[in-house]
Amino acid sequence: MDSWHEDIKTDDMSQEFLRFFRALMPNDRDLFYKLLEEEYKEIKKTQEMSNSEQEQTNEFIGNVQQEIQEIKTQAETNAFINDIKQEVAKLNNAQESQEKTQESIVKEPQEKAINLDEEIARQKQEFVQNNQEELESLELVSSKDSELMLYSDQIMFPQETMQTFKQELQNNPNTQLSAIHNVNNVKENLAKEREFQEIFTQEVASLSDESPSMEKERKLNPDNYFQDLMNWFDKKKLENENMPLTKKEFKEEFLEYCKSGMSENEMKILLLLANKEPSKLTKEHKDMINDGLKFNLTNAKLLDKGLETAIRAQVGENLINNNIDDFTKSVEKLKASDNLIDKKMMEGTTQKIAGKIAEQTPNITPNNKQKLEAIANNKEMPKLQQGKGKSR
Repeated sequence: MDSWHEDIKTDDMSQEFLRFFRALMPNDRDLFYKLLEEEYKEIKKTQEMSNSEQEQTNEFIGNVQQEIQEIKTQAETNAFINDIKQEVAKLNNAQESQEKTQESIVKEPQEKAINLDEEIARQKQEFVQNNQEELESLELVSSKDSELMLYSDQIMFPQETMQTFKQELQNNPNTQLSAIHNVNNVKENLAKEREFQEIFTQEVASLSDESPSMEKERKLNPDNYFQDLMNWFDKKKLENENMPLTKKEFKEEFLEYCKSGMSENEMKILLLLANKEPSKLTKEHKDMINDGLKFNLTNAKLLDKGLETAIRAQVGENLINNNIDDFTKSVEKLKASDNLIDKKMMEGTTQKIAGKIAEQTPNITPNNKQKLEAIANNKEMPKLQQGKGKSR
Protein backbone atom coordinates (compact mmCIF):
# COMPACT_ATOMS: atom_id res chain seq x y z
CA MET A 1 0.00 0.00 0.00
CA ASP A 2 2.83 2.35 0.99
CA SER A 3 4.72 1.43 -2.17
CA TRP A 4 1.62 2.24 -4.30
CA HIS A 5 1.26 5.61 -2.62
CA GLU A 6 4.95 6.27 -3.23
CA ASP A 7 4.49 5.55 -6.96
CA ILE A 8 1.54 7.98 -7.16
CA LYS A 9 3.54 10.60 -5.35
CA THR A 10 6.49 10.10 -7.71
CA ASP A 11 4.23 10.42 -10.78
CA ASP A 12 2.71 13.60 -9.41
CA MET A 13 6.13 15.03 -8.79
CA SER A 14 7.20 14.09 -12.32
CA GLN A 15 4.16 15.82 -13.84
CA GLU A 16 4.72 18.93 -11.75
CA PHE A 17 8.35 18.97 -12.76
CA LEU A 18 7.51 18.60 -16.46
CA ARG A 19 4.97 21.45 -16.27
CA PHE A 20 7.65 23.56 -14.63
CA PHE A 21 10.18 22.45 -17.26
CA ARG A 22 7.88 23.36 -20.20
CA ALA A 23 7.42 26.84 -18.76
CA LEU A 24 11.14 27.54 -19.00
CA MET A 25 12.65 29.44 -21.95
CA PRO A 26 14.48 27.23 -24.52
CA ASN A 27 17.97 28.29 -23.36
CA ASP A 28 16.98 27.85 -19.70
CA ARG A 29 15.70 24.32 -20.42
CA ASP A 30 19.04 23.27 -21.89
CA LEU A 31 20.95 24.74 -18.93
CA PHE A 32 18.57 23.22 -16.37
CA TYR A 33 18.82 19.78 -17.97
CA LYS A 34 22.60 20.00 -18.01
CA LEU A 35 22.65 20.85 -14.28
CA LEU A 36 20.19 18.04 -13.61
CA GLU A 37 22.41 15.49 -15.34
CA GLU A 38 25.49 16.72 -13.43
CA GLU A 39 23.63 16.54 -10.13
CA TYR A 40 22.45 13.00 -10.93
CA LYS A 41 26.01 11.91 -11.65
CA GLU A 42 27.23 13.38 -8.31
CA ILE A 43 24.48 11.55 -6.41
CA LYS A 44 25.45 8.27 -8.05
CA LYS A 45 29.05 8.81 -6.98
CA THR A 46 28.35 9.70 -3.35
CA GLN A 47 25.20 7.74 -2.52
CA GLU A 48 24.15 4.17 -2.92
CA MET A 49 20.74 3.80 -4.65
CA SER A 50 18.44 0.81 -4.58
CA ASN A 51 17.34 -0.80 -7.81
CA SER A 52 13.89 0.69 -7.38
CA GLU A 53 15.30 4.18 -6.82
CA GLN A 54 17.68 3.73 -9.73
CA GLU A 55 14.81 2.74 -12.03
CA GLN A 56 12.67 5.65 -10.90
CA THR A 57 15.51 8.10 -11.37
CA ASN A 58 16.37 6.69 -14.81
CA GLU A 59 12.68 6.84 -15.79
CA PHE A 60 12.45 10.44 -14.60
CA ILE A 61 15.58 11.44 -16.52
CA GLY A 62 14.23 9.59 -19.55
CA ASN A 63 10.92 11.45 -19.33
CA VAL A 64 12.74 14.76 -19.14
CA GLN A 65 14.83 13.79 -22.20
CA GLN A 66 11.70 12.76 -24.11
CA GLU A 67 9.94 16.01 -23.12
CA ILE A 68 12.93 18.02 -24.30
CA GLN A 69 12.86 16.18 -27.65
CA GLU A 70 9.10 16.72 -28.07
CA ILE A 71 9.46 20.38 -27.21
CA LYS A 72 12.26 20.75 -29.75
CA THR A 73 10.28 18.85 -32.41
CA GLN A 74 7.18 20.96 -31.74
CA ALA A 75 9.28 24.14 -31.88
CA GLU A 76 10.83 23.07 -35.17
CA THR A 77 7.40 22.21 -36.54
CA ASN A 78 5.98 25.56 -35.44
CA ALA A 79 8.96 27.35 -36.92
CA PHE A 80 8.48 25.46 -40.19
CA ILE A 81 4.76 26.31 -40.25
CA ASN A 82 5.54 29.93 -39.50
CA ASP A 83 8.09 29.98 -42.30
CA ILE A 84 5.49 28.58 -44.71
CA LYS A 85 2.92 31.15 -43.57
CA GLN A 86 5.41 33.95 -44.09
CA GLU A 87 6.28 32.69 -47.58
CA VAL A 88 2.56 32.39 -48.49
CA ALA A 89 1.99 35.91 -47.17
CA LYS A 90 4.92 37.16 -49.26
CA LEU A 91 3.49 35.46 -52.37
CA ASN A 92 0.03 36.92 -51.72
CA ASN A 93 1.51 40.38 -51.24
CA ALA A 94 3.55 40.01 -54.43
CA GLN A 95 0.46 38.88 -56.37
CA GLU A 96 -1.61 41.75 -55.05
CA SER A 97 1.17 44.17 -55.93
CA GLN A 98 1.41 42.69 -59.43
CA GLU A 99 -2.36 42.93 -59.94
CA LYS A 100 -2.34 46.55 -58.82
CA THR A 101 0.56 47.26 -61.18
CA GLN A 102 -1.30 45.61 -64.08
CA GLU A 103 -4.46 47.57 -63.29
CA SER A 104 -2.38 50.71 -63.24
CA ILE A 105 -0.79 49.81 -66.58
CA VAL A 106 -4.21 49.18 -68.15
CA LYS A 107 -5.80 52.30 -66.69
CA GLU A 108 -2.93 54.61 -67.54
CA PRO A 109 -3.18 54.34 -71.38
CA GLN A 110 -6.97 54.67 -71.15
CA GLU A 111 -6.67 57.81 -69.08
CA LYS A 112 -4.03 59.12 -71.44
CA ALA A 113 -6.21 58.31 -74.47
CA ILE A 114 -9.14 60.17 -72.91
CA ASN A 115 -6.93 63.14 -72.12
CA LEU A 116 -5.44 62.96 -75.61
CA ASP A 117 -8.85 63.16 -77.28
CA GLU A 118 -9.79 66.06 -75.04
CA GLU A 119 -6.59 67.88 -75.93
CA ILE A 120 -7.16 67.32 -79.67
CA ALA A 121 -10.72 68.65 -79.40
CA ARG A 122 -9.50 71.67 -77.44
CA GLN A 123 -6.80 72.53 -79.97
CA LYS A 124 -9.20 72.10 -82.90
CA GLN A 125 -11.62 74.54 -81.30
CA GLU A 126 -8.74 76.92 -80.61
CA PHE A 127 -7.68 76.67 -84.27
CA VAL A 128 -11.18 77.59 -85.42
CA GLN A 129 -11.41 80.54 -83.03
CA ASN A 130 -7.99 81.88 -84.02
CA ASN A 131 -8.85 81.67 -87.75
CA GLN A 132 -12.57 82.36 -87.55
CA GLU A 133 -12.71 85.22 -90.06
CA GLU A 134 -10.89 83.37 -92.85
CA LEU A 135 -12.78 80.12 -92.22
CA GLU A 136 -16.10 81.97 -92.39
CA SER A 137 -15.08 83.46 -95.73
CA LEU A 138 -14.49 79.90 -96.97
CA GLU A 139 -17.98 78.92 -95.75
CA LEU A 140 -16.48 76.34 -93.42
CA VAL A 141 -17.58 77.99 -90.18
CA SER A 142 -20.65 79.97 -89.24
CA SER A 143 -21.57 82.00 -86.15
CA LYS A 144 -25.12 81.75 -84.85
CA ASP A 145 -26.45 83.65 -81.86
CA SER A 146 -22.90 84.72 -80.96
CA GLU A 147 -21.90 81.06 -80.72
CA LEU A 148 -19.24 79.65 -83.03
CA MET A 149 -20.65 76.79 -85.11
CA LEU A 150 -18.21 74.30 -86.65
CA TYR A 151 -19.66 72.82 -89.83
CA SER A 152 -17.09 71.03 -91.96
CA ASP A 153 -14.74 69.13 -89.68
CA GLN A 154 -13.48 66.74 -92.39
CA ILE A 155 -12.48 69.51 -94.76
CA MET A 156 -10.81 71.61 -92.08
CA PHE A 157 -9.08 68.72 -90.33
CA PRO A 158 -8.31 65.88 -92.81
CA GLN A 159 -7.92 62.42 -91.34
CA GLU A 160 -4.24 62.07 -92.31
CA THR A 161 -3.37 65.41 -90.71
CA MET A 162 -5.14 64.53 -87.46
CA GLN A 163 -3.50 61.09 -87.30
CA THR A 164 -0.08 62.74 -87.63
CA PHE A 165 -0.99 65.29 -84.96
CA LYS A 166 -2.22 62.62 -82.57
CA GLN A 167 0.97 60.61 -82.97
CA GLU A 168 3.16 63.66 -82.35
CA LEU A 169 1.01 64.62 -79.36
CA GLN A 170 1.56 61.16 -77.87
CA ASN A 171 5.32 61.60 -78.21
CA ASN A 172 5.29 65.20 -77.00
CA PRO A 173 2.33 66.54 -74.96
CA ASN A 174 3.40 70.10 -75.78
CA THR A 175 2.84 69.65 -79.54
CA GLN A 176 0.62 72.34 -81.07
CA LEU A 177 -1.79 71.70 -83.95
CA SER A 178 -0.85 75.08 -85.42
CA ALA A 179 2.72 73.80 -85.88
CA ILE A 180 1.66 71.28 -88.53
CA HIS A 181 -1.64 72.73 -89.81
CA ASN A 182 -2.69 76.20 -90.95
CA VAL A 183 -5.37 77.97 -92.97
CA ASN A 184 -3.43 77.50 -96.21
CA ASN A 185 -3.61 73.72 -95.66
CA VAL A 186 -7.36 74.06 -95.18
CA LYS A 187 -7.68 76.01 -98.45
CA GLU A 188 -5.68 73.37 -100.33
CA ASN A 189 -7.84 70.57 -98.97
CA LEU A 190 -11.01 72.51 -99.73
CA ALA A 191 -9.85 73.03 -103.31
CA LYS A 192 -9.21 69.27 -103.71
CA GLU A 193 -12.64 68.36 -102.31
CA ARG A 194 -14.39 70.94 -104.47
CA GLU A 195 -12.52 70.07 -107.66
CA PHE A 196 -14.23 66.70 -108.07
CA GLN A 197 -17.69 68.24 -107.68
CA GLU A 198 -16.95 71.29 -109.80
CA ILE A 199 -15.68 69.22 -112.73
CA PHE A 200 -18.84 67.11 -112.58
CA THR A 201 -21.22 70.09 -112.47
CA GLN A 202 -19.26 71.87 -115.23
CA GLU A 203 -19.60 68.84 -117.49
CA VAL A 204 -23.33 68.69 -116.81
CA ALA A 205 -23.65 72.39 -117.61
CA SER A 206 -21.62 72.01 -120.82
CA LEU A 207 -24.23 69.59 -122.18
CA SER A 208 -26.80 72.37 -122.24
CA ASP A 209 -26.68 74.70 -125.26
CA GLU A 210 -28.73 77.44 -123.69
CA SER A 211 -30.55 79.75 -126.09
CA PRO A 212 -33.55 82.13 -125.89
CA SER A 213 -35.68 79.63 -127.80
CA MET A 214 -35.35 77.15 -124.95
CA GLU A 215 -36.60 79.53 -122.25
CA LYS A 216 -40.26 79.03 -123.20
CA GLU A 217 -39.91 75.25 -123.14
CA ARG A 218 -38.12 75.43 -119.78
CA LYS A 219 -40.97 77.41 -118.21
CA LEU A 220 -43.66 75.16 -119.66
CA ASN A 221 -41.97 71.91 -118.75
CA PRO A 222 -38.95 72.26 -116.41
CA ASP A 223 -38.62 68.47 -116.32
CA ASN A 224 -37.35 68.55 -119.88
CA TYR A 225 -34.37 70.72 -119.09
CA PHE A 226 -30.84 70.09 -117.80
CA GLN A 227 -31.59 72.34 -114.86
CA ASP A 228 -33.08 69.40 -112.93
CA LEU A 229 -29.72 68.02 -111.96
CA MET A 230 -28.20 71.47 -111.44
CA ASN A 231 -31.06 72.31 -109.09
CA TRP A 232 -30.27 69.18 -107.09
CA PHE A 233 -26.70 70.41 -106.54
CA ASP A 234 -28.01 73.77 -105.31
CA LYS A 235 -30.54 72.05 -103.07
CA LYS A 236 -27.86 69.91 -101.40
CA LYS A 237 -25.83 73.04 -100.74
CA LEU A 238 -28.80 74.72 -99.05
CA GLU A 239 -29.55 71.61 -97.01
CA ASN A 240 -25.99 71.78 -95.68
CA GLU A 241 -26.38 75.50 -94.90
CA ASN A 242 -23.93 76.38 -97.71
CA MET A 243 -21.34 74.08 -96.21
CA PRO A 244 -19.19 72.43 -98.89
CA LEU A 245 -19.53 68.67 -99.11
CA THR A 246 -16.51 66.41 -99.04
CA LYS A 247 -15.99 64.22 -102.10
CA LYS A 248 -17.12 61.20 -100.10
CA GLU A 249 -20.29 62.97 -98.94
CA PHE A 250 -21.02 64.16 -102.47
CA LYS A 251 -20.78 60.62 -103.84
CA GLU A 252 -23.04 59.24 -101.14
CA GLU A 253 -25.67 61.93 -101.70
CA PHE A 254 -25.49 61.51 -105.48
CA LEU A 255 -25.94 57.72 -105.39
CA GLU A 256 -28.86 58.03 -103.00
CA TYR A 257 -30.49 60.50 -105.41
CA CYS A 258 -29.95 58.06 -108.31
CA LYS A 259 -31.67 55.33 -106.33
CA SER A 260 -34.96 57.10 -105.68
CA GLY A 261 -35.04 60.80 -106.57
CA MET A 262 -33.77 61.05 -110.13
CA SER A 263 -36.14 61.56 -113.08
CA GLU A 264 -35.81 59.82 -116.45
CA ASN A 265 -34.41 62.99 -118.03
CA GLU A 266 -31.66 63.07 -115.41
CA MET A 267 -30.91 59.40 -116.12
CA LYS A 268 -30.44 60.37 -119.77
CA ILE A 269 -27.98 63.07 -118.63
CA LEU A 270 -25.92 60.37 -116.93
CA LEU A 271 -25.88 58.40 -120.20
CA LEU A 272 -24.77 61.57 -122.01
CA LEU A 273 -21.96 62.13 -119.49
CA ALA A 274 -20.85 58.49 -119.63
CA ASN A 275 -20.43 58.72 -123.43
CA LYS A 276 -19.26 62.35 -123.70
CA GLU A 277 -16.13 63.01 -125.78
CA PRO A 278 -14.01 64.93 -125.15
CA SER A 279 -14.59 65.06 -121.41
CA LYS A 280 -12.91 66.44 -118.30
CA LEU A 281 -14.40 63.64 -116.25
CA THR A 282 -11.86 61.38 -114.56
CA LYS A 283 -12.10 57.61 -114.14
CA GLU A 284 -13.38 58.28 -110.62
CA HIS A 285 -16.22 60.37 -112.09
CA LYS A 286 -17.03 57.67 -114.65
CA ASP A 287 -17.10 54.99 -111.95
CA MET A 288 -19.50 57.13 -109.89
CA ILE A 289 -21.75 57.61 -112.93
CA ASN A 290 -21.70 53.87 -113.65
CA ASP A 291 -22.71 53.13 -110.05
CA GLY A 292 -25.44 55.78 -110.33
CA LEU A 293 -26.85 54.13 -113.46
CA LYS A 294 -26.98 50.79 -111.66
CA PHE A 295 -29.03 52.45 -108.92
CA ASN A 296 -31.27 53.98 -111.61
CA LEU A 297 -32.38 50.47 -112.52
CA THR A 298 -34.01 50.18 -109.06
CA ASN A 299 -35.62 53.65 -109.30
CA ALA A 300 -39.43 53.47 -109.43
CA LYS A 301 -39.44 56.50 -111.76
CA LEU A 302 -37.77 54.48 -114.52
CA LEU A 303 -40.75 53.47 -116.68
CA ASP A 304 -39.38 53.70 -120.23
CA LYS A 305 -38.33 50.14 -121.19
CA GLY A 306 -36.10 51.43 -124.00
CA LEU A 307 -34.26 53.73 -121.57
CA GLU A 308 -33.91 50.79 -119.17
CA THR A 309 -32.34 48.76 -121.99
CA ALA A 310 -29.91 51.59 -122.74
CA ILE A 311 -28.87 51.81 -119.08
CA ARG A 312 -28.41 48.06 -118.78
CA ALA A 313 -26.22 48.07 -121.90
CA GLN A 314 -24.17 50.99 -120.52
CA VAL A 315 -23.41 49.14 -117.25
CA GLY A 316 -22.46 45.94 -119.12
CA GLU A 317 -25.48 43.65 -118.59
CA ASN A 318 -26.43 40.99 -121.12
CA LEU A 319 -29.65 41.55 -123.05
CA ILE A 320 -32.20 39.62 -125.12
CA ASN A 321 -33.86 40.34 -128.46
CA ASN A 322 -37.03 41.70 -126.85
CA ASN A 323 -34.92 44.43 -125.24
CA ILE A 324 -33.87 45.59 -128.70
CA ASP A 325 -37.52 46.06 -129.67
CA ASP A 326 -37.99 48.27 -126.60
CA PHE A 327 -34.86 50.26 -127.43
CA THR A 328 -35.79 50.88 -131.10
CA LYS A 329 -39.23 52.17 -130.05
CA SER A 330 -37.63 54.62 -127.62
CA VAL A 331 -35.19 55.78 -130.33
CA GLU A 332 -38.11 56.64 -132.59
CA LYS A 333 -39.58 58.75 -129.77
CA LEU A 334 -36.26 60.51 -129.28
CA LYS A 335 -36.11 61.41 -132.97
CA ALA A 336 -39.56 62.98 -132.83
CA SER A 337 -38.96 64.89 -129.57
CA ASP A 338 -38.18 68.59 -129.21
CA ASN A 339 -36.73 68.04 -125.76
CA LEU A 340 -33.13 69.31 -125.68
CA ILE A 341 -32.00 66.25 -123.73
CA ASP A 342 -33.58 63.93 -126.32
CA LYS A 343 -31.90 65.87 -129.10
CA LYS A 344 -28.57 65.52 -127.32
CA MET A 345 -29.16 61.79 -126.96
CA MET A 346 -29.41 61.51 -130.75
CA GLU A 347 -26.12 63.35 -131.31
CA GLY A 348 -23.89 60.36 -130.64
CA THR A 349 -24.93 58.76 -127.36
CA THR A 350 -27.76 56.65 -128.80
CA GLN A 351 -25.46 55.47 -131.59
CA LYS A 352 -22.80 54.31 -129.12
CA ILE A 353 -25.37 52.55 -126.97
CA ALA A 354 -26.75 50.72 -130.04
CA GLY A 355 -23.28 49.24 -130.61
CA LYS A 356 -23.08 48.11 -126.98
CA ILE A 357 -26.52 46.46 -127.19
CA ALA A 358 -25.43 44.52 -130.28
CA GLU A 359 -22.32 43.27 -128.46
CA GLN A 360 -24.23 42.31 -125.32
CA THR A 361 -27.15 40.42 -126.93
CA PRO A 362 -26.35 36.72 -127.44
CA ASN A 363 -28.20 35.06 -130.34
CA ILE A 364 -29.24 38.39 -131.82
CA THR A 365 -31.66 38.02 -134.76
CA PRO A 366 -30.70 39.32 -138.22
CA ASN A 367 -33.52 41.90 -138.17
CA ASN A 368 -32.47 43.23 -134.75
CA LYS A 369 -28.86 43.38 -135.86
CA GLN A 370 -29.88 45.46 -138.88
CA LYS A 371 -31.92 47.80 -136.67
CA LEU A 372 -29.01 48.43 -134.35
CA GLU A 373 -26.61 48.97 -137.28
CA ALA A 374 -29.02 51.51 -138.74
CA ILE A 375 -29.24 53.39 -135.41
CA ALA A 376 -25.44 53.28 -134.97
CA ASN A 377 -24.96 54.78 -138.48
CA ASN A 378 -27.83 57.33 -138.30
CA LYS A 379 -29.78 55.60 -141.05
CA GLU A 380 -33.43 54.75 -141.43
CA MET A 381 -34.34 51.53 -139.67
CA PRO A 382 -35.21 48.65 -142.01
CA LYS A 383 -38.81 47.56 -142.24
CA LEU A 384 -39.66 44.27 -140.50
CA GLN A 385 -39.90 41.18 -142.71
CA GLN A 386 -43.17 39.39 -141.99
CA GLY A 387 -42.81 35.95 -140.42
CA LYS A 388 -39.08 36.30 -139.92
CA GLY A 389 -36.84 37.53 -137.21
CA LYS A 390 -39.15 36.68 -134.36
CA SER A 391 -37.96 38.18 -131.06
CA ARG A 392 -36.68 35.92 -128.37
